[in-house]
Amino acid sequence: MLRGFHLNRVIAHIKRDIFLLKSTVVTGVSIAIGVLFLLLLFNFVWDREISPSEFSGAFGFIYFILGIVLTFAIFKELHSPKANQLYLSLPISPLERLTSTWLTTMIVYTFLFSIIGFIIGELAIV
Repeated sequence: MLRGFHLNRVIAHIKRDIFLLKSTVVTGVSIAIGVLFLLLLFNFVWDREISPSEFSGAFGFIYFILGIVLTFAIFKELHSPKANQLYLSLPISPLERLTSTWLTTMIVYTFLFSIIGFIIGELAIV
């Protein structure tokens, strides 16, 4: 077992998670964009304007739901009887595995989803 905490292994594990979950991420982002568009469209029909508070409420709801789905997807490999042997045999310490999972589900997800939300918000709130 490799000893010590190395940031290179954490980054490699984050890249591995993103590569393996890219179809899940693309599907989730597509669903988020569609649901956010529909929520804002239905809101626009009734009062003919979208306020920043309405957008942030819809955005926060979708952010929360997709965060839970992403976290389940990341830990799904660990709980699968066929895949967990390969996952647990990776040359990475438990602290590095936990750190990379935390960074993926919190920092990377928040950053990417915020960029998408900013773009949609700029297009929706004109």
